Formats: sequence, C-alpha cells, structure tokens
Amino acid sequence: MCFFQYKNLFNHQKTYNCHSKINSFSRVFSFCICILICSYKQIYTQTVLIDLNKEKQTIRGFGGANIPAWIDDLTPDQVNKAFGNGAGQIGMNILRIRVPYDTSDFHKELPTALEAQSYGAIIIASPWTPPPHMKTSNDIVGGSLKPSSYAEYAAHLKSFVDYMHKNGVSLYAISIQNEPDVPPVDYESCDWTAQEIVNFIKQYGDSIGNVKIIAAESFNFNTQATDPVLNDPEAESKVDIIGVHVYGSGHKDYPLALEKGKEIWVTEHFAGSTEPANDWEYAILVADDIHKCMVTNCSAYIWWYIRRFYGPMDDNSMLTKRGHIISQYSKFIRPGSIRIDISHNPLDNFYVTAYKKDTNIVIVAVNISYNQISQGFTIVGTNINCLNKHTTSETKNVNYEGLVIGSNESFTVQFEPRSITTLSSSDSSVFITSTYPSFKKEITPIKNNDVFKYSVFDLRGKLLERGRDNLKRPFKKKIVPGTYIINQDLPAQNNTPKILNF
Repeated sequence: MCFFQYKNLFNHQKTYNCHSKINSFSRVFSFCICILICSYKQIYTQTVLIDLNKEKQTIRGFGGANIPAWIDDLTPDQVNKAFGNGAGQIGMNILRIRVPYDTSDFHKELPTALEAQSYGAIIIASPWTPPPHMKTSNDIVGGSLKPSSYAEYAAHLKSFVDYMHKNGVSLYAISIQNEPDVPPVDYESCDWTAQEIVNFIKQYGDSIGNVKIIAAESFNFNTQATDPVLNDPEAESKVDIIGVHVYGSGHKDYPLALEKGKEIWVTEHFAGSTEPANDWEYAILVADDIHKCMVTNCSAYIWWYIRRFYGPMDDNSMLTKRGHIISQYSKFIRPGSIRIDISHNPLDNFYVTAYKKDTNIVIVAVNISYNQISQGFTIVGTNINCLNKHTTSETKNVNYEGLVIGSNESFTVQFEPRSITTLSSSDSSVFITSTYPSFKKEITPIKNNDVFKYSVFDLRGKLLERGRDNLKRPFKKKIVPGTYIINQDLPAQNNTPKILNF
C-alpha cells in the first residue's frame, strides 16, 4: 500500500491512501500522483548551526601518491590536472613519494615532485623497506631492521632528504616506515614492533634532517603501534605527524594523539581496486570516506595512486568520478583551513562538514540517500549573504549550480539524491545594485584596459551570464534594468569577499 504526504501553505500535513474508495477517475489520478511523489521524496531536516568559534583541526590538504619505480611516472600534463586548481583539475596539494632503498634510484622521484611543488604542493616521503643488507631477512621483502643498522638507516633517510633538497625539492615530512605492522606480503616491506619504533625515533629521530617525522603508518590504524611512541616523552617530542592507513579498520578518533598535540594524517587509502572509478554506486563512497576522515579530526587525506583505473585519474589521463569527488573537498578546502564543529549527521545517510579560512566559509554536504534533502544552515556572526554551489553526481562533475541566496545569516539549500555538494563563500567581490547600468561603475578592473571576469545572477541565484569582458562593451545577453547580483573574480591577493549594498 502506498501513502504520500504534502504540506500546504500553512504546514498542515495531510496523508492520503492511494487505494481509497473513490470514483474511477480519482483513483487513476491519485495513483499517478502517488507514483510521482513516492519515487521522489523531499526530506526536510533541522537547521545546522555553524558557530565559527567552535574550531577543530587544521586541514593541511588532500593528495595522492606517485611511485615511478612501480608504474609509469606522471606526465607534466597529468601533474597539472592533479595539482592545478582550475577547471578540469583536482586541486590536490600533497604528493606522497617513495624513499627508494637503492640510492641510485633517488633521481626517479624528482621530476614529478618538482612539477607538483611548482603548483604549491607539499611533498612527503615513505620508505617501504630499508636497504636489504640492514635487515634480518637480507631481502627487500619482510624481515626487520637490525638494531646495529639503526644509525646507518637514519643516515639513509637523511641522504634522501638531502638529495631532494639539493635538487630543488623541500620535503615537508618523511615517514620511518610504511605499514610496519602489515601481515606477510610479497612486496617491499619491513616489520617493526612498537618498541622498535620508539627506540629508533628516540636515538635517531632528530638526525634525519630538517623535516617533520611521521610515525607509524599502521596499515589498519592500530593505535598500539603508536601509543608507545606518544607515551614516551623523548620519542613523542621527535614526532610531528601520526600517519595512519585505514584498510579494514575504518576511521576513528585518536584522543591520545590530539592530547599530545600531533596532527593525524591518512597517508594512504583507496576504496576498492576492482570497481571502475566511474561506477557511481561505488564512487560516491569516496565522499563518505573523506567525510569520516574529516570528522575524526584528520588533517590530511591522501589517496593511493593518483593515476590508475580505480583512482582519481584513469590511465588515459581523464579525471574520474572519484577524482571529481575528491576535488569537491580539495578545490575549496585549501591548506590552513580550520574545520568547524557542527552537527555533521543531521539525517541518516546525509553528512555535512564546515570549514573556515580567513573570511571564507566552505560547507561540504554528502547525500548518500536516494532522497532530495532540503537543509538549512545558519552561519553565526558573518555578513555572508550568498554561497556558490558546486555539485558532483552521477551526471555532474563539479558543476556550478549558481548562488544560494541567504537572509539574516541563514540559507536553505536543496541537495539532490546520491550527490556531493560544496557551498563556498566566493574569493571575489559581490555587488548588489538597484539598477542595471550603475553596477559597471562599481566593478574593480583586474587588469589594464578595464578587463574583468564576472558572473551575473538574478536574486534567486540563477546564473544569467558569465564571461570576461570590457567595461565599455555591452553584455553578451540582454539584461534589462533591475536588481542583480554581480560576482567578480579578483586576483588571489585581493580575494577577500566584499559585500556592497546599493
């Protein structure tokens, strides 16, 4: 039996049974209406309050790995797509590379690191194994680091730091070992107990160079691998970042790390290597994965291979659905942003997070459900009256959906089923004017000859025109006198939003 509801103008709910005993015409009409409404549900939730004073972790960014010893190196064009932040680019800002066990392979890590760094990316490095002669197995697979080789291994890590620096790459951080607790595998690996990690860091953690130290990159976020480090004052003082992988364990809070003032980074993860990256039913789970990473106080989310058929970019250099989902975070939540503590799960299968950087606000909403969600937000203590809306869904790729217009610090936003949407206050100036001809006089030119980039919206946020134009030329489309919202792009150094009312 099928029921449906509607709300009239006075918010009185009425419920109808589609199989009521009514005349045949009404039965047919009601049945058709019932099918339409039952297949498309609009869900309303309580307003989410965003208090910018309720600060959580600082976000360092989003990224991926490049391992040229194992698969082909990224090309400059692929680096551009991964680390650029324009249209058709992901906006990553962290590159993870491998520390080769053979010093003659150090040079393989340079080209992509240099290229990514030119886009402002930070570079971190992880060793999969020490040189074999330093290990009990005398092999690149398995075994453990011999205590007698601790000093030599620290010197090996420092030589990589120094090599990269000498050749123009400033490593941000280096790990002691990738997945020291992983079960037996057939690839490069090395087993470490938690006490061995403590001993090595205490003795040699400050001899590796002017670089942050990551420990311990447990493969399944096993805090038993890092609790001893954090509980040892000397070892703890030499560690900057707690690196975790969440294979088989999922995301979780780590109060001890936060208590000790350490950032938590997911330094590697991927959600399935058997499903194509464009299969939306699986791809949208990446949005859920990043959301969980953020609300468990992680400062960075780093995918595995940047270019792979299951990754953010496929083997033909095309961005995938997974890549577009990552960019819903990485393009807007820029390094140094601070997450705001909000009610992040206002409805089943609907998740939201919020961030601030300077005067910019970002809200990311992940709707895993099959319903359209109408969600209200109140941003306390701001004068923001409009937000840009970008959506990725099965049919959209970071599509610009126009402006969401607010009133008295509050916004109501529609989120389509099975989608991820980012709301952002604009890195631009917004002007509201009462008559069409006057606002051209208020727009600030960004280059010589009064050339500017602009978007024109009606007061409902519908995009009417976008382009690059000269103040002296007419608009491409006919815009009649009236009230409009003008969104003007400004250079990065002038990107503080300004709201002027005329």
